[in-house]
Amino acid sequence: MSLFARLLALFAALSIALLIAITVDVDSSANVPQVRAVLETEPVLSPGDAADDVAIWIDPSNPLRSMIVATDKDRGLVTYDLSGNALQHLAMGEINNVDLRDGFSLGGERITLIAGSNRTDKTVVVLTIDPVTRLLRVLNSVPIRVSLEDAYGLCMYHSPKSDRFYIFVTSTGNGAVEQWELFDDAGKVGARQVRSFIVGSDAEGCVADDQSATLYVSEEMRGIWRYGAEPSDGDARMLIDHIGGENPLKADLEGLAIYQGASGASYLVASNQGNSEFVVYDRANGYAYVGSFKIGGGATVDAVTLTDGIDLTHVSLGPTFPQGVLIVQDHRNTNPIANQNFKLVSWADVARALDLPDASATATQEPLSPAQAQAS
Repeated sequence: MSLFARLLALFAALSIALLIAITVDVDSSANVPQVRAVLETEPVLSPGDAADDVAIWIDPSNPLRSMIVATDKDRGLVTYDLSGNALQHLAMGEINNVDLRDGFSLGGERITLIAGSNRTDKTVVVLTIDPVTRLLRVLNSVPIRVSLEDAYGLCMYHSPKSDRFYIFVTSTGNGAVEQWELFDDAGKVGARQVRSFIVGSDAEGCVADDQSATLYVSEEMRGIWRYGAEPSDGDARMLIDHIGGENPLKADLEGLAIYQGASGASYLVASNQGNSEFVVYDRANGYAYVGSFKIGGGATVDAVTLTDGIDLTHVSLGPTFPQGVLIVQDHRNTNPIANQNFKLVSWADVARALDLPDASATATQEPLSPAQAQAS
C-alpha cells in the first residue's frame, strides 16, 4: 500500500472514530430528561457572574406569600415573591451563599434566622424576616469572623437533639469547614466556633438535614460527602458519589438540596454544573442514583446552564407548585439577554420526568422531548 493510501485509510479511521464519539455524546445528552422552568425572577442588579445561591422562606400563615432570599454576590442580598418580582435589595458586600431556619429564640421571640457568607471580610451576616411586610432586617450580633481562607459556602442546621442552631461555612483551597453555634446573647445573636474539619479541596455547596442530623458537602472536583451535623461528629464521612464513576458526574459539583416527599420518599439533589444537569439520589435507598435531568427553555423562560446554588421545598405552594418548588441559579439569562437570575421549577414536573414515586397528575407539564429541548 502506498504512503498516500495508508494516510487516506488512517484519516478515514480517525473520522469514523470521531463521528462515533460525537454521536455517543449527543445521544447521552439527548437521553437526559428535561423539564421547563415555570417562571423566572427579575435579574440581579450586578452584571457578570453575580447571582449565586438561594433560600426559600415559607410563610406559615399563607404559603402563597412565601419568599425567595437570594444572593447578588457582587452587592448583597435580594428577595423575590413566588412570581419572581423583586421585593428588596440590600447592599451588604459579597454575600456568596445564604440559608435560613425558623424558630430561633431571640429576645423572648421565635424568629426566622437568615445567615449569609460575606467574602468581603470573611464574616457571616445575620438577618431576619418581618412576616407581615416580608422585609429583611439586619440583626445585632457579635462579630462572626471565620478563620478560613475564604468565607465561601454556607448552610444552616437546627439540631433535633439539643434544639441549638448552627451554621457551616465552607471554603476554597483545602476545603476547610467551620461549624458555629448561634445563640441569644442578651438580645443579640451570639456565636462560637464548635468544630472544624478538612474536606480536601474547594468546597462550596452544603445542606443539612435537621431530622437525621446529617450534613452533605460538595467537593467541587471530587464528589459529594455525607458527614454528621452534630458538633461531636468529628470528621467521619461517607462518599455518596464521585466524579469519574459510573454515574454522569462532571466537575464542578455545586449546590445541594433535600426533598422530603410523601410516604418516606427522600431525595438529595445536586447541581452538576459541568454538565448543566441536576443529579438525584434516593436517600431512603442507600443514596442510589435515581437519574439526572436538565432544565430546558420555552417561549418565555430560557434554558438553565452552569447552575451554582439551588434550594428545594416539598411544601405545596398552590397550583403552580403543587408538590413544592426547585429554585436554581442560571448562569446565562438570555430571554431577553440580561443579568443573571433564578429559575423556578415545579417539583411535580421533575418527579414525573424521572418517574419518582411522588410523580402524579399534579405535574404542570409534560417533560420536554429531546427534539423539543433542542429546538428551545
